[in-house]
Amino acid sequence: MKILKLILKDLRSVFTDPKIVAILVIMPMVLTSILGLALSGVFSNEYTVHPFNIAIVKQYDNHNFKSRFEDTISQSFLGAGISEDDIKAMSKGIADIDIEAVFFEEFFGSEEIKEMVHYDIVGFNTAMRGLEKNTYSAAIVLPENFLMDSYINMLTPFRNEIEIQVFKNPNNRMTASITEDLMKAYSDTFSSLTISKNVLVQQFAKYDMLDQGMQQMDDFMEAFSMNENNMDIEIVPIEGKKTIGSMSYYAISMMTLFLLFSAAQGSTLLLDEKKSYTLQRMMVAGYKHYQIVMGKYIVVFAIAVLQMMSMMIYSRIAFNVVWGDLASVLVVVILSAFAIAGLGTLFSVITLKMGNYSLATAMESVVFQIFGLVGGAYIPVQVLPEMLQRFSVVPINGVSLQAFMQIMAGSSLADISRELLIILANGIIFTAIAIIITTKERGKGHANRFKVRSKEA
Repeated sequence: MKILKLILKDLRSVFTDPKIVAILVIMPMVLTSILGLALSGVFSNEYTVHPFNIAIVKQYDNHNFKSRFEDTISQSFLGAGISEDDIKAMSKGIADIDIEAVFFEEFFGSEEIKEMVHYDIVGFNTAMRGLEKNTYSAAIVLPENFLMDSYINMLTPFRNEIEIQVFKNPNNRMTASITEDLMKAYSDTFSSLTISKNVLVQQFAKYDMLDQGMQQMDDFMEAFSMNENNMDIEIVPIEGKKTIGSMSYYAISMMTLFLLFSAAQGSTLLLDEKKSYTLQRMMVAGYKHYQIVMGKYIVVFAIAVLQMMSMMIYSRIAFNVVWGDLASVLVVVILSAFAIAGLGTLFSVITLKMGNYSLATAMESVVFQIFGLVGGAYIPVQVLPEMLQRFSVVPINGVSLQAFMQIMAGSSLADISRELLIILANGIIFTAIAIIITTKERGKGHANRFKVRSKEA
């Protein structure tokens, strides 16, 4: 009953202070509205990729290529066992299929890719400078033997490895990765057709009909046309998962960020009471030290829960944000409040022990801002540098954000068990440290509990 009176007293004190209400409740609502509306295009359900530029470097020479192809086949080990007539038959295929035209006109010239990717054919040094100056998202380097090996793979029974290099601009990771995926798609298509062709060529050669076979491969060569394959690029969400819009994202990110400020608010409770002599009066009235600390813990827990519930209700009414399965959401709310209450109580005990507000000020002004950035409060974690992404689950706000987002997207509690365990571990560790510090203070005797000293009259 005594603890309940302490809790009600502290809650009245907190929620009758307009400044505290503005920081913990109104401010996250305002920021969610501003950021969610301002950045709605970034989180649009219609995924779009703005056109970007790439460089293509041709290191091969296509001058007088047909004769060089015949010489390469006849003068190398590839020509072993192949007659001159067969080599002539193979070289006729060069007139039937233009590898360069397929690559530049049909592949990168297709309507779907052309709307997204603009390419410049430049030298290697120019391409590298373009990457450094962010002119290009990526640079594709076609090797010296690109044409020769491509034709050998397409027109002979043999296969040579073709190594196409893709240099990616680290400042344009998304579009650079798209370029890499496009080249993989080209390579996979080319390899698939080469394997199919080799089966046919081997059968023709087996019956000594290579010349006749090559003459009848026009239909097969037409299959290599990228336009015939009607390549269509579409980005779709994973089946069973919902898309997270801008308003939904910032409702979660601002809510979890301001949970940290709930902990900061709780960190000053004990020192405030000491400075106003309320703490001394409570101890004289017979309150135990653990009762006082437990009261602060429950107060921070209640503030965190009320803060999260108010944000959920506001976002649901104002912007129709659907938070997902209610039971799963409540589990994350309770665990997040548990962790924040442990953090706030730990700060409160340390602040009282220090006798000043420097810790709370430093946490609010510096540490929590860094936690907000790393945890994805301001911009999605996915667009942060890779090093920062690794630390996104360190701050409580970051791991809570990931848990709420996954539930909103349709994941179950089993799917987010990792995040739940991290949140729970945070709460246990913070609470345990607070208890240890409090226990040490208790061991110093009743007169020195919490370092409370009465002034002489």
